[in-house]
Amino acid sequence: MGTTTVTCCYGITLTMIASAHLAGRLVCIPEPRAGNPPLSDLLEEIQKQKGTILHCVPALYAGIVNHPNMNQYDLSSLKACGSGAAPLVPNFWNKAEETEAVFRTIDGRRYFLSFR
Repeated sequence: MGTTTVTCCYGITLTMIASAHLAGRLVCIPEPRAGNPPLSDLLEEIQKQKGTILHCVPALYAGIVNHPNMNQYDLSSLKACGSGAAPLVPNFWNKAEETEAVFRTIDGRRYFLSFR
């Protein structure tokens, strides 16, 4: 699933090319901040589509873990998450540990890739 702009190198490389390389289905989220409260539509789509890989920018990951209804969504299908455009904020890791619906890989570890 991709929430990044596909016209930037991060969006093209990690979202489009990775999806093609893995022979996966690419689900584009045109406005990830939509919904009430914000990001609800994104979380519902991840749950509905049972996405396995999510590419977002740090602001969206921060919004996800701070979502007031985060624990009402089943995000267990996510196996890997990619983050780009900026580093993840320091308190993100603490908040991710507190939430029950965390992003996990197959072996149970949490992975977030951050690069600039």
